[in-house]
Amino acid sequence: LTSNGRRSFVQRANRYTILGGILYKRGLDGILLRCLKAHESSKAIQEVHDGICGGHFSGLAVAKRILRLGYYWPSLNQDCCEYTKKCVKCQQHSNLTHIPSQALQPAADLWPFSQWGLDLIGLINPRSSQRHHSIITATEYFTKW
Repeated sequence: LTSNGRRSFVQRANRYTILGGILYKRGLDGILLRCLKAHESSKAIQEVHDGICGGHFSGLAVAKRILRLGYYWPSLNQDCCEYTKKCVKCQQHSNLTHIPSQALQPAADLWPFSQWGLDLIGLINPRSSQRHHSIITATEYFTKW
């Protein structure tokens, strides 16, 4: 290691301490944060994000809550963001549009019967008097008929 590398290593190492066989990192406010192992960190993310008191918060919000609870690991922010991106409930209930909407562009129909649209409505209950269970509609786009 170069002298700058050694100095940087010593500065980073001074932020850590071992008490009772457990590794801790000293936070910016001086509070000791317990360093978690990989299997412990995934359990912590799961509990904070979708546990009993979890509110399916964003990745950075989950990371802040974990820090406030007194835990730390080097890839905390990245792991929390990856976990929340994969959360099925968050995907189901998030906003559907993440890109700005654009003005509709009219379709260019040059002649009649060049383009058709079909719509199917299926499994209607109760069935019609003639026992039909679905409806199909066809629209010709040029004449709108």
